Amino acid sequence: MKKAFALMMALVMILSLAACGNSGGTGEAPSSGGASNSGNNSGQAEGGDAPAGDPVVWKWACNLLEDTDGARAMVAMFDRWAEETNGEVTVEAYYQGALGSEADVIQNIQTGNIQVAQLSYSLLAQFNPAWTVMDLPFMFSGVEHYNRFMATEEAKAMLQSFQADGIWVNYAGVQGFRNINTTKKLCRTVDDFKGLIIRAMDNASQLGAVEALGGIGITMPYADCYNGLNTGVCDGWIPIYTGMSEISAPEVAPYVTECNMIASAAGIIVSQKALDALSPSARETVMRIYDEMMPGIMETMYDEDQQYKETWIEEGKIEVYEVEDLTPYVEAVAPVWEKIAAQFEGVSDMIEVVNSVR
Repeated sequence: MKKAFALMMALVMILSLAACGNSGGTGEAPSSGGASNSGNNSGQAEGGDAPAGDPVVWKWACNLLEDTDGARAMVAMFDRWAEETNGEVTVEAYYQGALGSEADVIQNIQTGNIQVAQLSYSLLAQFNPAWTVMDLPFMFSGVEHYNRFMATEEAKAMLQSFQADGIWVNYAGVQGFRNINTTKKLCRTVDDFKGLIIRAMDNASQLGAVEALGGIGITMPYADCYNGLNTGVCDGWIPIYTGMSEISAPEVAPYVTECNMIASAAGIIVSQKALDALSPSARETVMRIYDEMMPGIMETMYDEDQQYKETWIEEGKIEVYEVEDLTPYVEAVAPVWEKIAAQFEGVSDMIEVVNSVR
């Protein structure tokens, strides 16, 4: 671990350059390879000439607005499932959290009551603590760095591990980078965070990052974030731009301190139970189409995330401060890396892998 943390501090300046003037570390949308490709196809059944199964209608839970590029890209994948399984698998969409909180959704994925979900992959850490590395502050310098990590055998193994908990996921893309969105002011220095009440996801990494920067971390349901910001229950939160759009955050929180704080891993998960209930040919088809389309879907979602930012700036709805020197931020949160690595099994090893492909 000493080696990992020493390397972290040695790379502060690299991170600073990566965060300067762009939101993805590259200044561009991801390449045609998408945000990452796990390449893990374990457990796939042979298609062959197996007879078709009974038609099923899968429920798709998501937080997306229906009229978005990301939603349309996912629906295109589901349309292919229906067509290429000859109608054995069709998908019914439930937008904007209609099927409950993400925590409820992921439990229903395990039981098979919900068959498909788009959600924040942060929730997966409850099944494999090594996944907590994905939420560490300033862990990834940009999209390309994230891609290189997700292409490693260690990252693929993490994705495969979720099958034991009833969750099939073969791809983890980066939808955007989480930044600090506040109601009253920009945070131009670390000192500006002191005393701010910041809503974070209910995990040790995000709450620890807020506290390390001098803020006060609180949790609240995603659906309550707009009211929390509007009524002063919190002074800010840590979203990607797409999340800001989903709750209309610019109306009440127009300030964004852009520092590429946390890579937002996201994508589509499938109920292993629902997948296993399909005929062999339909199961193979669903997984094949997933592997073919998920890189493009996540590329679309990343592009859309950046477009929200550009549009709001042009319309004067938000003010963005791009942090040029990340050194004080990285130094402030360094203890969080150490604490999380000590607390959660496997995180220390994953930090070493992330640093090895930096």
